[in-house]
Amino acid sequence: MKCYLIILLLGVLPLTLAAAPGQNAYLDAAEKFYIEWDYSDTNITILCRVKTTGWFGIGFSPNGGMAGADIITAGVRDGKPYLQDRHSERNGYPSVDKSQDVHLISGSESDGVTTIKFTRKHNTCDDEDMVIGTDTLRVIHAISPDGSDDLKYHTATNRGTKSLYLRQKVGTENKIPDNALVMDITVQNIDIPAFHTRYYCELKRVPEFDVKHHLIKVEPLIQEENLGIVHHIIIYGCFDGKDRDHYFKKQQTGYDCYEGNMPDDLEKCRSPVVTWAIGGGEMNYPPEAGYPFGESASPDYFMMEVHYDNPQLLTGRKDNSGIRMTFTPTLRPYDAAIVAVGGIHGITVPPGVEDFQYHGICTGECSGKLMKEPTKIVGSYLHAHLAARGITARQFRNGQEVQVIDEDRHYDFNYQQYKEFSTPIEFLPGDSMQITCHYDTRGRTNMTFGGLPSDNEMCIAFLTVYPAPELNECYSAPGWAGDWNVAKNFFNKALGYNNIPKPEWFMQSMNRLTGENGWTDARIKALEEAQLNQRQYDLCTDKKRNFVWGWGQKTFDPAPAMRTPLPDRDYNGQCKKDAVIGK
Repeated sequence: MKCYLIILLLGVLPLTLAAAPGQNAYLDAAEKFYIEWDYSDTNITILCRVKTTGWFGIGFSPNGGMAGADIITAGVRDGKPYLQDRHSERNGYPSVDKSQDVHLISGSESDGVTTIKFTRKHNTCDDEDMVIGTDTLRVIHAISPDGSDDLKYHTATNRGTKSLYLRQKVGTENKIPDNALVMDITVQNIDIPAFHTRYYCELKRVPEFDVKHHLIKVEPLIQEENLGIVHHIIIYGCFDGKDRDHYFKKQQTGYDCYEGNMPDDLEKCRSPVVTWAIGGGEMNYPPEAGYPFGESASPDYFMMEVHYDNPQLLTGRKDNSGIRMTFTPTLRPYDAAIVAVGGIHGITVPPGVEDFQYHGICTGECSGKLMKEPTKIVGSYLHAHLAARGITARQFRNGQEVQVIDEDRHYDFNYQQYKEFSTPIEFLPGDSMQITCHYDTRGRTNMTFGGLPSDNEMCIAFLTVYPAPELNECYSAPGWAGDWNVAKNFFNKALGYNNIPKPEWFMQSMNRLTGENGWTDARIKALEEAQLNQRQYDLCTDKKRNFVWGWGQKTFDPAPAMRTPLPDRDYNGQCKKDAVIGK
């Protein structure tokens, strides 16, 4: 069997193989505060093991701080464990809740370590408690500064926050066959420049097999000193029909992505095979599916895209990070693929806005063109940048909403995880999707546009599906993002703004309006509504990155159901229901 699957040399610098995030985590870098958890449909149970002989606190926060947090303090005093339900309306001493909704299971103290186990309902129906949902949750912690049980200020060095999914199936590992083969794909001593953003792209050979194999597992290999700088890695499959060695005969195989020195042919490298972002762990395909290699439809080569985010402008850094891929010749019943839906082009957010919504749409016409049979969505990776605070992916059929595919209303740029779905979601040819992103630009003084750097924005859901369709990318953009006449009409009528020289582009006009302090509440609302209600451009590509239609070739009107704002979660309604049935 022809096979190049050897462990590639990773260089002399240490790489961190990020373990699959499971039902346990350290909340701090010093590994003083360890938790384990499990959950049912109604309750969550948490075990805390903390290196202290005094009190400790654990809490759930909307933003990582104490203000608005739901807090539990605990410890062991005179041999007896104690536990108290608290909350904090500001950064300060937490108040005791009127209703005590956490329940002690066990507690002990031994060899300088305090262990407490407790349980509570996901939704206690108490306004002083947070609901533990399926979003990213900021788990905060604090430890007694002096080892006593007297609750006092913890000091700056005895506190912290960590983003976690407490109610998501994340990174469940399947049994790896004995005949599995492993390949590491890494960059080699790449310079991380002392500026904010670099997108580095490098061509990599695909594994060559005499028989078909399935990719069944991927793991990040991140150089330890660059854990906070390597923001994401995407490995794309390249389909160009040429001799697969023709690029590797050249001396240069690495480029600054999407810049002038990058060959045009590499635009064909847009079929994602691996997606990983900062904070993420390993990803396993479901037992019934794997990404296919070793057949005529396999990629000709890979392009690895690494996004370096260096806002501190650190100097002298080199990187050897990458991805570990596990393959097996023991084929699974289905071929899998990753489909990208949402939007990038046309995202336009004014500064100083607390909650601005943008909507990327995958049309039913595109899915109907490139899907010949129903597919099952088995996992999702929601992706946006620094201003994003929430992402929701919704499914529509015949103009009506079917369900929410995935949602994170507390999105954290630094904690982006692949989510496995406990129940696959059926997606039919002709179904459409809408990806809604919520942005918070308070603190910004300039416009935020769609783009590659982390201070620009994206709004994408990468969906793992099987059987693998031809569909690769399904994006949209507001009509005024590419048509000057539409843009000018939008400025004149929707925004009541006429100070636009004819040759000026849309983004420049937006920046001009910003410079004149022209973003009134009415104009912000008009812009937000226009990004959803006006005619949209449709972008639809197959897995070889052939355009079924591209920008300017096809437009559409969003379905009326897509123009309906996302409803607030009816947690109180569930409480009323529970009260009626006596729960």
